[in-house]
Amino acid sequence: MKQGFSRTPGAAMLLLGLFAAPVLAAAAPPFAGKPADSPHARLTDKAKALVGVRYVLKVATSGAERELDGETVCLLVGADGLLLCSNNEMGGYVQLLTQMMNRGQMPAVVSTPKEIRVLLGNDSKGLTAKLIARDSDRDLAWLRLDAVPEGLALQPIDLENQREAEVGEPLYRLRRLDRFFGSVPLVESGVVGALVAHPRKLLIAADLDGGQLGMPIFGADGKLLGMTVVQVPGEEGTPIDFGRGMPGQSSKFDDMVGSVILPAGELLKATRLALEIHKQDLAEAAAGPSPE
Repeated sequence: MKQGFSRTPGAAMLLLGLFAAPVLAAAAPPFAGKPADSPHARLTDKAKALVGVRYVLKVATSGAERELDGETVCLLVGADGLLLCSNNEMGGYVQLLTQMMNRGQMPAVVSTPKEIRVLLGNDSKGLTAKLIARDSDRDLAWLRLDAVPEGLALQPIDLENQREAEVGEPLYRLRRLDRFFGSVPLVESGVVGALVAHPRKLLIAADLDGGQLGMPIFGADGKLLGMTVVQVPGEEGTPIDFGRGMPGQSSKFDDMVGSVILPAGELLKATRLALEIHKQDLAEAAAGPSPE
């Protein structure tokens, strides 16, 4: 493995539903202008970059295998069909749950998404895609369309159109509602509550509930601030406390899920590294096996 990346992937909503406690909401920052000029209205235009993804998850452990249907929303970040997703939403939650609940006491579980299809607009059939890289430490996964149909103009989010966030400034999460509500885009308001440096550089939202992982976070100026992820200790980390633990001895689970945002600068660096590793993989595959 290189830099936390793995070519074999490990829905995160299950984590949120099982363990995440509701977050007490602070008052959303007011907007004094006209609704058409609000950050909500401007960011809704970016929702075309949020696309549905369906896949079949192959789960293998102790010689047994089974398959599960999976569905999530990923962020289109390249005109060539590159997508950025939450690794947990792409099946990584299987390994994460095993890690959290068993602390390495049970056999390893491997989950691999296959038969991936990306749904654009009202398309129910979808375009085929492949998982090209993942970073389980940062809860990131990258997909790429096998081909972009001629004449199809994708509308990705530009990862370079970003900036660093400041504590206390308003933030806006862009996501899609469930298909029951027509998958319409929803913009939710919050506040940057904290900046942390451990286990890595992260933003903590003070008043956003769990929501869906892998959703983009923007500033009032429309600049990308980051993406929602899950961060939990590894097997060598402190125990995970699902309730009210002793200070300094455990980690509150609801602090790790839903309100955690990987900054946009980290997203950009991780994406560049993932693409470089994928390029190396392709070159090695083209060269064939090395002589012994």
